[in-house]
Amino acid sequence: MTGIWNLILKSPVGKIRGTVDVVEENGVLTGTMTADGNDTPTAIKDGVIKDGEYTMVVEMNTPFGMTDIKLVGKVDGDTTTGKAHAKMLSMMYEGTRQ
Repeated sequence: MTGIWNLILKSPVGKIRGTVDVVEENGVLTGTMTADGNDTPTAIKDGVIKDGEYTMVVEMNTPFGMTDIKLVGKVDGDTTTGKAHAKMLSMMYEGTRQ
């Protein structure tokens, strides 16, 4: 999963674009994420991957303030799909590796 990933989150207010710079080592994911309205990269926390399925948490500035967002997804080659879980909502997302 190591690489730079361009994500598109499908939120209730429209598409949100994000970039995740991920390093995978022995099943652990580290790196940073930026998204529309959040130009300062935030660190990936609790990132793990096994058999192509992963979870990671990033803290992002939202209309509700700083919020942890948990990304749960699958990677297949240079594409990924999944769901982003925030405090009060979940959003589907898809992405491609640069």
